[in-house]
Amino acid sequence: MLTPVGPDTRGILHPEAGLRRFRLRTFAPSPCVARLVERYWVADWDLRGCEPYVQQVLPQPVANVCFEAGGASVHGVITGQTSHRLEGQGRVVGVTFRPGGFRPFLSHPMSVLTDSVRSMTDVFGSAGNALERAVSST
Repeated sequence: MLTPVGPDTRGILHPEAGLRRFRLRTFAPSPCVARLVERYWVADWDLRGCEPYVQQVLPQPVANVCFEAGGASVHGVITGQTSHRLEGQGRVVGVTFRPGGFRPFLSHPMSVLTDSVRSMTDVFGSAGNALERAVSST
């Protein structure tokens, strides 16, 4: 069972406006991965019948792994502000790693992922594809 913690809005510009349009839940990692993982998070929204919403986010020096309806992705360290367009109904389940916490899972330097978002298959090959399928089936 995951332990809920208060919403962590670090990096979210104008979080009060955003949280009127989406729900953000954060969870503490289990002790066995806490040295690598900072938190788990779930963002979901239902904007059906509403205008799309664009959420601006400031960078943090961490990697994220995200699972959503369109697939799973690895987000390297991003060095500039990003925009996320929310429309319709959706959900993203994510893992935020601690600075340097994602490196042990890679066979190459983290810098290869800087300012990029890549598919799990691109980063991990068939193992990434298998993980994506396993998570999407739950």
